[in-house]
Amino acid sequence: MSDRQLSSASSSPTSSYLHGSSAAARNAELPVAARALAADLSPSLAGRQAGGPRAFEWKFLVLPETAAALRERFRNDFQLDSHADPALGGAYGVRSIYLDTPDWRVLRATGRHAFGKFRVRAYGNSTTVFLERKTKSGRAVRKRRDQLDASAWREALAESLAGSRVESLAGSRVESRATHWFLRQALRYELRPVCQVRYHREAYYASSAAGRLRLTFDRGLVAARVAGWSFARMGEERELPSDLEVCEFKFAGDLPLIFKHAIQDFRLSPGSHSKYRRAMRRLGGADSGVDGTPEIGGRDV
Repeated sequence: MSDRQLSSASSSPTSSYLHGSSAAARNAELPVAARALAADLSPSLAGRQAGGPRAFEWKFLVLPETAAALRERFRNDFQLDSHADPALGGAYGVRSIYLDTPDWRVLRATGRHAFGKFRVRAYGNSTTVFLERKTKSGRAVRKRRDQLDASAWREALAESLAGSRVESLAGSRVESRATHWFLRQALRYELRPVCQVRYHREAYYASSAAGRLRLTFDRGLVAARVAGWSFARMGEERELPSDLEVCEFKFAGDLPLIFKHAIQDFRLSPGSHSKYRRAMRRLGGADSGVDGTPEIGGRDV
């Protein structure tokens, strides 16, 4: 944990670090569309202007009682994500299909694949899927994302990649040329779907002097093999056993005081927790990996 990030530029109390009296009151004054955007957009997706602060994601494994105490700690300053489902206790479903190369370079953290990963993600019962690339350097994170309609994404990707040539993308059924970057990378590195991870996420957000803050809790992780470009699982699902929740603090620039104080008060220790690597270890065996791949290391990508 860097000394620079543990010291905020402001020495004001936590409540003054957040604009206004409460995030809930500020959120109520925004139009519905603006509230949805504020709730949905992570700092790593907001884009970074030249010279602007980098986005960071700090992960912690916490006991359920610690997670409950953190929720209570942030209750007055953070707003529950607009996608929250009351039937799931304020959480929502997340499904991610992870891609890897034929020789498992992402899993093995080989070369440039040690710092990034590609995935297809869907939320709850949404009719939209997202094509994503996540790149990490330490705890600094950058994400690129574009979306496709759920009714056509499988056919669009399968058809576009069938020719195994970048030139074939020009006549593809992909709705927006903005998604071609994802397909070009898939072709270049021979990326293909290997597994799906689904779980429940409880998310909160607030505004700070540096921009958006986001707080998430992930639980109930389940993994399965996938058959091509589809969320339909292939074979038995495997739970990723743990009595812990994955908590993430997401922000841009220096560590905000509201997070810094929580880390100190709850004695939290940030670490590397890759859902993809946990899933592949569970699906392929704790020691042997998948299809003869070696034991998975601890790098978080």
